[in-house]
Amino acid sequence: MKYDYCCVMDILLGKILVRIFLFIYFFSCSINSFAEGEKILKEKYPSVLQINGNLFRMNGKPFDMWGIRTASATENKGSVKHLIDQLDDYKYYGVNSVAVYFMGSNGGSYDPFNQDGTMIDRNHLKRMKKIIEAAGKRGMVVVVGIFYQKVPLNKIRLKDWQACKNAVRTVASWLKQKEYSNVILNIANEQNSSGYIGKPWERVRDPKYLLDLCNIAKKEAPNLIVGAGGYNIENNKIIGISEKVDVLLFDTSSPSKNSGVHFDEYRRYGIFKPIVNVEMFGAWTGRFKDGNFLSNPEIDYFYDEIDVVASTEGLYTFFFAMDWLQGKGYGKKNRYDIAGEGTLTSPGIRWFFEYLKKKK
Repeated sequence: MKYDYCCVMDILLGKILVRIFLFIYFFSCSINSFAEGEKILKEKYPSVLQINGNLFRMNGKPFDMWGIRTASATENKGSVKHLIDQLDDYKYYGVNSVAVYFMGSNGGSYDPFNQDGTMIDRNHLKRMKKIIEAAGKRGMVVVVGIFYQKVPLNKIRLKDWQACKNAVRTVASWLKQKEYSNVILNIANEQNSSGYIGKPWERVRDPKYLLDLCNIAKKEAPNLIVGAGGYNIENNKIIGISEKVDVLLFDTSSPSKNSGVHFDEYRRYGIFKPIVNVEMFGAWTGRFKDGNFLSNPEIDYFYDEIDVVASTEGLYTFFFAMDWLQGKGYGKKNRYDIAGEGTLTSPGIRWFFEYLKKKK
């Protein structure tokens, strides 16, 4: 009986040890699985942009936003690849944000929505997705714009203002569903432009209606950073002071006043939130042709812009060169690459990036 008792105890002890082993094994697997899941999540959505007063933060750390306008990048697969191929170069020089519009720019414009604004063209959505996620993996931001003023009438699909409101809701809902946290939504490019007249989304020219759209986006996606603005100073004051926008996204149509001058005026008006020039000097930049910048003494305006923004807390800017970045509007091609030094023999925009890197 003593022998049998020992055997029983050995068997019971063995079973207990096996169970302890199995518990430890499966618990370890669960921990590893959870950690792997977190890793996958972070790889997909590693960048969280936040606002702290009048400043940006990325993943809890100060984020010094410097951008470039690449508005028509979602036009086709080739343009998406071309932009993504430049992101590492951008980041190396300190440019950590891009601006891309669902409706493009004069470098290629379109209306990717259905008639009532409740759907977005599937392929267009895939292209925007690729850009946002490629930027997110690099700790970069995408300013996602919706409306553009010069979409050709024969390309317009949204049928009326209600459809336009639906389109804003659709975009905000998609961004929320995807859990993208490296995005700023810009409702309309240059909201005060006369080019909007006659379009179904013409009402964006009126700050009241524009802010209604901002409100729609915020209600649909409360955590989404929403902004708007244009190059009309008085409109920008109304937009910027509103609680319906998180950031003021303005434009400068020429260098007659640099971003710092505008910034001071908006601050005096009481706008204490991030202030971003999303299109440096606008169409004025079209005077620099074929990547030749350095031979024109007016290039100093760009250097001055960098100096002012770099020394002004809460002010941010996006580089723009119309003939280079939106060349398709002039029978050329849109180029997002930095390329050469900015001369006739070495055309490009590297001069801007190199100057910025020195300042940073």
